[in-house]
Amino acid sequence: MHLTGARWGWILIWLLLLPLGAAPQAGEWSVKAGLGYEYLNQEYFLDSLSSGADDTLAVATALSTTYLDDLRGELALTYRPSGKRTYELRSSYEQTPHQLRLKFAGDFHPKVGSGRIDGTAELDWRHSLDDSVAAGDEYLYGYTRAKYVLPIREHVSLFWQLRGEFVDFDSTGSYAFDHYRAGGSFGLHRQFGGLSSLDVSGFVMGRDVPDSIRLSYLSYGLESSLFSFYDRGDLDALLRFEVRDYNSIGNEDDYVRLELTARHRLDLGYPWFTRQETEIEGNWFDEPDDLSGDYGRYRLAVLGGVDNQVVSFALGPQFELLWQKGDAAFAEDYIELGLEGQLDIMKASLMFASVESDLGKRNVKDEGEEDALRSDFVFERLNILADLTILPRLSLNALISAEWEWHDQEDENSRLILVSTGLSYTF
Repeated sequence: MHLTGARWGWILIWLLLLPLGAAPQAGEWSVKAGLGYEYLNQEYFLDSLSSGADDTLAVATALSTTYLDDLRGELALTYRPSGKRTYELRSSYEQTPHQLRLKFAGDFHPKVGSGRIDGTAELDWRHSLDDSVAAGDEYLYGYTRAKYVLPIREHVSLFWQLRGEFVDFDSTGSYAFDHYRAGGSFGLHRQFGGLSSLDVSGFVMGRDVPDSIRLSYLSYGLESSLFSFYDRGDLDALLRFEVRDYNSIGNEDDYVRLELTARHRLDLGYPWFTRQETEIEGNWFDEPDDLSGDYGRYRLAVLGGVDNQVVSFALGPQFELLWQKGDAAFAEDYIELGLEGQLDIMKASLMFASVESDLGKRNVKDEGEEDALRSDFVFERLNILADLTILPRLSLNALISAEWEWHDQEDENSRLILVSTGLSYTF
């Protein structure tokens, strides 16, 4: 897959022009050019001992590792046919000082009999520009999904969905293996008044990893989603039950997993509201070991706030509990108590911004004792997402995510910062 400059140049031209050449009828296309910046940095401390025989004083050394610090340029084309828009084609070229990325994607929505197909496909090629290339830096990734929806009565329909993906690395390593995944699901969709709906489905998914048979698996289970809207509020809930069977001896790593996420908002009279968020997660291994132990996690947040249709602000307490069974080496039972705040600003066709902050304390449960891997700390988690229309065709988007941990022992503190921004113009 190592390509010369001339070869990938031809591939670039083909990918960028394919949406236009593939269109059998007149349509519209748009060109978007942009610049972006990405930054990922982690800071932590490392204990070291001086080399002197009589000196055993531990010295905490702050280490800062920058994984990303890149400017990127992007050029993208989108094609949409005129009339009935049964498909859309997109292609893009992206480059940083260390990597180039070519991507082709498309969506299609043809009618088949009395039903319709909702599908998407994506092909993503990444090539390193550095002299030294590590395993996993260069690869070809493909993904496709097709969902067929068949109405069987008013407000009720059946659906079948097929999914497939592959990753082909230029060079593999301990954490980068070629793999293939394929599977599907079958379910029932029920539409209620307004936008309320209920989906229930069964699924099966398999992964094949040729270079590491023990990482191959078969997964199957049930999924359900509920979206309910009523006069004074709304409720959404997602439930997933999964059984995963790895291709390993003695049921190693096999597990059963249950996940439930629910959010409920209740209007208390303009502009006041309250919102509750609940997360439940359980994982049970067939053969627990030192690295994999059964665990359960529960999180609850109760917020109250104001919403004037442009600005929404909510604040309230949150609680999280993690319980892990057994003597797994990395087990970390804990209780978290904190304060969650959310600020959303939405102005149609102008801007959207969301700020979420979690400030709290994690208390580690270890029979009254702490060690180097398990210690109490105060945390702050901050997430900022923004999309601003500067001019009718000029927009700015940004994602900022940061997390701080402050321990009683300063040499256990850590910090993680992620920044991703983009400025784009659509012609």
